[in-house]
Amino acid sequence: MKSLNFTRNIFSILVLALTFLVVGRVEGQTYYDMSSGNYSQNFNGITTLPTNFSTVATATTGTIPVATNTTVASTSSLSLVGTSTSIGINASPSTKLVFLASGSTDNTASIAVDLNLNFIGRTAGLINFDGGIINNGTGARNSTLRVYYSLNSTTWTEITGTNLPYTVTNNVSSSPSISVSLPSALDNQTTVKLRFYYHNGTGGSTGSRPKITIDNLSVTSSAIVSPTLTTSLLTLNNFSQISSTPSAEQSFTISGVNLTGNVSITPPANYEISTTSGIGFTNNPITLSVSGGNIVSEPVTIYVIQNASSIGAFSGNIINASTGATDVNVAVSGLRTGTLYSKSTGDVSDLNTWGTDTDGSGTVPSNFTTAGVIYEIRNRSTASILNPWTVSGTGSKVVVGDGTNAIDFT
Repeated sequence: MKSLNFTRNIFSILVLALTFLVVGRVEGQTYYDMSSGNYSQNFNGITTLPTNFSTVATATTGTIPVATNTTVASTSSLSLVGTSTSIGINASPSTKLVFLASGSTDNTASIAVDLNLNFIGRTAGLINFDGGIINNGTGARNSTLRVYYSLNSTTWTEITGTNLPYTVTNNVSSSPSISVSLPSALDNQTTVKLRFYYHNGTGGSTGSRPKITIDNLSVTSSAIVSPTLTTSLLTLNNFSQISSTPSAEQSFTISGVNLTGNVSITPPANYEISTTSGIGFTNNPITLSVSGGNIVSEPVTIYVIQNASSIGAFSGNIINASTGATDVNVAVSGLRTGTLYSKSTGDVSDLNTWGTDTDGSGTVPSNFTTAGVIYEIRNRSTASILNPWTVSGTGSKVVVGDGTNAIDFT
């Protein structure tokens, strides 16, 4: 019975210990929601790693300097940094976070902490902090602070820019304000880790390694703006085309925001577009180049004409498209008018009595409902309507006579 109770007690202790480790790990991995505002930390009065920071265990993958090789594990409890490899504070109460990796041989000691951020719905901006040095005894050896990022806690990429990596020499003053753009790979990512990685870098031959400090740390972001196209008009006025002569041109302008691909502009049938007034019109799609998220030389003016090949009313949409953006349609509608002439004989209510040539020959219409048709009764002195005759096309009309010769109806 005692043996059984002992086993149960050991099991309970193991469960409690495992629970503590799991809970501790979750607490240490809290990701700051960047949509709540820019992250900032001044490290004032801290005795433990700030919320959203987490410790980094020892690891041996790769060769120092690399984010996956840390010779000493960092701890959440912070104290004054002495002479051994550690991360701590500069004073009590603290005003800075302090890093030190000791060792006379270059690139043999390293330590790190992670800042955990959630960039969902955000575009990553800048990482900013004030760098500094605390002299550590005598000598002029170097040390370096690097910053890496990871989206999965496995693959790490270094962030570089002016004064980053930040290298200092013992007993040489250094206090830069560091500001570096964060890579776009962080945009809209939920589990971003920024690893502050200190190692006893290359340089110097005698004495101790300097302590590096960071202060006034901030990380910025902005709301993600979806790729967006904007046109000055969504509907153009009605076009009017007489016979085969193209209509007068109309125009609209187009601009874009946060675009990731070129812009394609596609006209519907019977309409043509150009980026130059008066010339270059085509019914094929045209492409506008994009740079830096915007259309080059925007706003760009798009000129439009109706150039229908047949008589009638025509409508459709000019489709403006770019990858990831919602298409913007510009509606067009218009009428191409034309004249049909009667033959010298035949009932005018009969389609075969009409043609496109002035003597009534040529193409015969298929109906009397097409829009924009002028039916001119001519080439005869008399005309007959043997059946009910309705001309119903929009804008269509009947003209009797050629203006010179009279016509009698029977």
